[in-house]
Amino acid sequence: MLLKTDIFEAVTAWTIDPEDTYIQFPKNAEADLLSILSKDGEYLAVQDHRKYEVVKVTRDGANLLYERGIAGTKAVRFAAGVCVSGISPIAVQVMKDLICSYSCCEDGDCECDPVAVG
Repeated sequence: MLLKTDIFEAVTAWTIDPEDTYIQFPKNAEADLLSILSKDGEYLAVQDHRKYEVVKVTRDGANLLYERGIAGTKAVRFAAGVCVSGISPIAVQVMKDLICSYSCCEDGDCECDPVAVG
């Protein structure tokens, strides 16, 4: 994928449920993630062969904070061992724009500006 970064790639250590606010990684992967976090945070793609979710991760001291189901995705359940990789903020904005253009404006109460087509 063109907009995927090679900065962070890992698998989860435990199952992730939709209401979870923490993603458990093996210790070395968590240390890698902490080492690359910018002050604005990073975006992660959590995906298996059927589901995809975008997560924003920031830090508060030594603690990782996860904002799940962003950019038009939903927080869903993933089994342990699911792939997680860093993605470009540009990819996140493109996904949001595409989803906004085609679905959230149907009812007329759109909080985002639809992308002009054509």
